[in-house]
Amino acid sequence: MNVWIRKARKRATCSYESCKSKDILNGQYLVVTQWVMAVREGRKWYKEKLYHPQCWIDQAVAELEQRPVVETRGYGKRMAITDKDREQRVRVLRKRAAIVQRVKTACLERKFALIERLTGQLERCKEEIEQYGGVPAKW
Repeated sequence: MNVWIRKARKRATCSYESCKSKDILNGQYLVVTQWVMAVREGRKWYKEKLYHPQCWIDQAVAELEQRPVVETRGYGKRMAITDKDREQRVRVLRKRAAIVQRVKTACLERKFALIERLTGQLERCKEEIEQYGGVPAKW
């Protein structure tokens, strides 16, 4: 969708249903919205609507009020553990991240004995973190 504002070159009608004065007169500012309706056989059909600038803002505010904002970032709520346990959990998570990084470099250098020892340490990290809120799903 393309949206821009310009001065009207001729008389137009505001597309907002609740607009008090539907007419947009020559020389007034207007907001133009344009989007592609369909593409068939190499041809495009454009749909265009015109609004008063304030009507465009009022319509956007009304639309936002109808749709409640739902937070989708993150993995959910904080775990119900004490601050001391949370510190220990973060320590184990950091330790595991360091081991994973060492495994990656060992794989590039083809040090298989080191990789075997580090995977054992990763297993111990799983056992350690079990008492501080459980193993994360990504592990």
